[in-house]
Amino acid sequence: MYEIKMSGVVVQAVTGDITKETTDVIVNSSNSSFSLKSGVSKAILDTAGPTVETECQQLAEPNEGMIMTKPGNLQCKKIIHLVNQTDTKKIQQSVEGALKMCTQNNFTSISLPAIGTGQGNIQPSEVADAMLDAVVEVVGKKSQNSLKLVRMVIFQPAMLNDFHTSMLKKEGIDIQEKEGFFQNVLSFFTRRKVDNAQQNEVIEIESQDMDPACFHICGVSQAHVDHAKQVIKDLIVKEQDFNLINDKALFSLSELELQNIYDMQTAMDVSISFHKSSQEEAKLTIEGLSKDVLKASNEIHEMLKKVRPEETFKDVPQHWDDMPANTPCLSFPIQPQTQEHIDVLKQFEDTCKKNVLKIERIQNRSLWGGFQIKKKDMEVRNGHQNNERKLFHGACHTTIDKINELGFNRSYAGKNAALYGDGTYFAVKANYSASDTYSKPDPQGQKYVYLCRVLTGDFTTGKQGMKVPPPKSTTTIQLYDSVTDGVSPPSMFIIFHDNQAYPEYLITFK
Repeated sequence: MYEIKMSGVVVQAVTGDITKETTDVIVNSSNSSFSLKSGVSKAILDTAGPTVETECQQLAEPNEGMIMTKPGNLQCKKIIHLVNQTDTKKIQQSVEGALKMCTQNNFTSISLPAIGTGQGNIQPSEVADAMLDAVVEVVGKKSQNSLKLVRMVIFQPAMLNDFHTSMLKKEGIDIQEKEGFFQNVLSFFTRRKVDNAQQNEVIEIESQDMDPACFHICGVSQAHVDHAKQVIKDLIVKEQDFNLINDKALFSLSELELQNIYDMQTAMDVSISFHKSSQEEAKLTIEGLSKDVLKASNEIHEMLKKVRPEETFKDVPQHWDDMPANTPCLSFPIQPQTQEHIDVLKQFEDTCKKNVLKIERIQNRSLWGGFQIKKKDMEVRNGHQNNERKLFHGACHTTIDKINELGFNRSYAGKNAALYGDGTYFAVKANYSASDTYSKPDPQGQKYVYLCRVLTGDFTTGKQGMKVPPPKSTTTIQLYDSVTDGVSPPSMFIIFHDNQAYPEYLITFK
């Protein structure tokens, strides 16, 4: 028997008689009418008995290439019958379907034959790769996976070596439940371990030695291969972010809280480097995907709020109106003649003489908190506090609710010209954002522009196709915070991280 572990699921390759298996589910590879009486299928149906054959006949029409029956005389709980395939891609899909059916029914173990090696006449090594690829695909979805044991039962001992070889290729893969392929790739770089230390001594969460992720790229020409390599690099870099927290309150974290920070690395797929000494120096760096870094940073700042004197931390601006409990976002109309209304109106009318109908203050606790975290970390990283500007952003009426609730999503960037990079654009002058190109009139002829707080930080000139700002120098990996249109002074700024801007006021005009 050979065994490996994938994301907590034990995967075994064994020789033996599948009819003697005691797992929750046994898989039978059959024909389209589920009546095949040859090879392993004959052995399963003969052992299971006539009641299973009768149930197969009843479920055969209609079906989607897979049915589940009672076990009959077998020692399992259910039998999954698959239509036999003669193509490795379809074998992988069939096995994925069987595994998913198990998880949907909360079964924890399954036994499968070497599908396609009999009448399918497919090489055992190809079958092994297809079946294990199916396991990798399904067990990675942790929130949907109830499986603990997957057994591949090989009737012919000579085939076992092929399955062993395929397992060796998969061994050590750390499968993560993610929204995309590149998040899986980046997980190779986000594993850390904690060295034991006493309070007020140096505590470092150091990188583990990890095997690099390898890409094998094939193409019709070297130019196609080079293009694919660049696309992969751009996608990886685009998703990466880091935050630096330099706060004396880190000294006050308890051992349990430090352990919770360590556990965040596994739970949120980020890497955390933490240096704590008795010389009034405490720094914590969080690296990973942008959304994961933001989530981890928010949780750590919540910890710091509890150990930091309350007066040094304010949740929201003092001039915000009270919000009902459990209400994450509201827009409040600003009354004319108030100083707040006068100030916002003046900034707008300095360059845009339009009929302003109303001005609303956007109050979103989550967006504000993320913006403040980014601002504080940017101040530490850049060594100055000149990082924030008040800028304008034109919006279509169909995106107002999304922006108020979720902020400025970079996926909107491609809707308009992106001459200086594929980020979110903000204008220095309101009249630019108020043009019909960016602020499209709604059916009533009303238009919308946001006055935003934007963390432009250190910036440089952008260019078309840019996914992230360029490095500040050839000797550092630290990137600029934003890019501009290159004129002096800049007329627009482009950011590439969603939490670098807060939609503070929405101005409605005609």
